[in-house]
Amino acid sequence: MQDDTLKTFQNAFLKALLDPAQSSQAFTHFIEASPALTASQHLAIYQHSYTARLEQCMAAQFGGLKLALGAPLFHLFCSEYLRTYPSNSYTLNNLGERFAEYLLTTRPTDIEEEEDWPSFIIELAQFEYLLTVLFDQPITDDYTEATVHVPEEQLVINPVSHLCEHQYPINQFFNNLKHNPKVDIPLPQPETCLVYRHRYKIGVLDLHNPIEIALVKTLNDGYSWKEAVKEVETTSLSTIKASWIELGILAAKQDKL
Repeated sequence: MQDDTLKTFQNAFLKALLDPAQSSQAFTHFIEASPALTASQHLAIYQHSYTARLEQCMAAQFGGLKLALGAPLFHLFCSEYLRTYPSNSYTLNNLGERFAEYLLTTRPTDIEEEEDWPSFIIELAQFEYLLTVLFDQPITDDYTEATVHVPEEQLVINPVSHLCEHQYPINQFFNNLKHNPKVDIPLPQPETCLVYRHRYKIGVLDLHNPIEIALVKTLNDGYSWKEAVKEVETTSLSTIKASWIELGILAAKQDKL
């Protein structure tokens, strides 16, 4: 089989798996029937197992979203998403990479602002995929774990971190789900938090204090702790510094030789 023919065949098979209603009949002539099953029934086995496996991966990445939407609606969104953005990678770790984008581009436009649940759903999808990205993100040997003895000009923000600014209390909702899977979708309430990885565990620092928010934003722009605190006037800097070192929010940047 020529390369072009093989590629066409593979694309047709993938399309038949993801969109049975449109593609199955056009593909069944490639499959031999058996005494027990027709060609369509053979294909249906692959269709069911393939899509079920992909949806299991999506549910693992977006467990909170599945609970928020309910299984039937989550299944519908996943099915349409996988048809729009079929997996083209050797790994399923990035299967949900464009899920939030898909939800954004397909969101209904006729929902009242006070009932703008799609915005919450999109932010939750972005947040959950971020957890996956940070958990797998590599780190260079330019950074080591910080201690209280590290000079302040070498103290920087953990390179495996991301500053989140939400319209909804996404992290609070996500944590509440662990105790109550039927928690209601919250009302809009601005939330700022830092998601980071320390010792191969994901942590989230809720930021309520304006001073802490300003510090994180400055550190996030690439400044050291020594530079970030120049314009800060508070008596709690030493406490914040010690706490952030212990949590792993601050890291030690090594001088390049």
